[in-house]
Amino acid sequence: MAATSGAPTLSGQADHPEPKSDQPAPLEFFNYHEYLVESADGQLVATHFPNGYTNTTSPEFATTRVVRVPRVYHDNEDSDVVPQFSTVVPGAESYAISDGSRQFNPVALVDGNAFGKTSWTPLVPDNLTATKFQEIVATVNTHLQAAFRPSAWATAENIVDIVSGGIWSSVYGESACKRALAELDAYIDATNASITPVRLVHPRQSGFLSLDFCIPAPKVGSES
Repeated sequence: MAATSGAPTLSGQADHPEPKSDQPAPLEFFNYHEYLVESADGQLVATHFPNGYTNTTSPEFATTRVVRVPRVYHDNEDSDVVPQFSTVVPGAESYAISDGSRQFNPVALVDGNAFGKTSWTPLVPDNLTATKFQEIVATVNTHLQAAFRPSAWATAENIVDIVSGGIWSSVYGESACKRALAELDAYIDATNASITPVRLVHPRQSGFLSLDFCIPAPKVGSES
């Protein structure tokens, strides 16, 4: 799809008029991992990042990038202890920088990496469909809720295991949290087998601060 003419704008500007002075401003959402970079072609939006999950001297580091899906806090009452990630396609957030194209359009290189002028990333739709992306994130969120949501049983189980010096878990098996995380591990392994060359990174590797997808490094025009 061709980009519309004109400079990119905040997509939320047209949809959300300025609130009256006696009304609080509505909460708007954007991917706080992205940032602007300067180039000979003007400002570009960095929406993908170096692959910190591989050795910097490896061929994989040179040929892959990472798209970061942000952690969200507004729709989860236990957001301080239960990691949850945005199911909004990166670039489609209410206050994303948009040109109306709804796809990643690389226009120039910065330090050898291809960037565009909007918040859209190379992840969707170039490497995953929007439906598949949302399915993956929603499933990861469900597993994390099962692992970390506070409950009386989980608290009692942990206390008993600590008091018993680990005997409880050695006799009765891993805690509910560890079992849920093991199920998440299995889900991620199965997902990665089906979405090659994209790779979903376990959120523990990012400290549960973002849900990261490793993708083939995007190229500009004749490089493709």
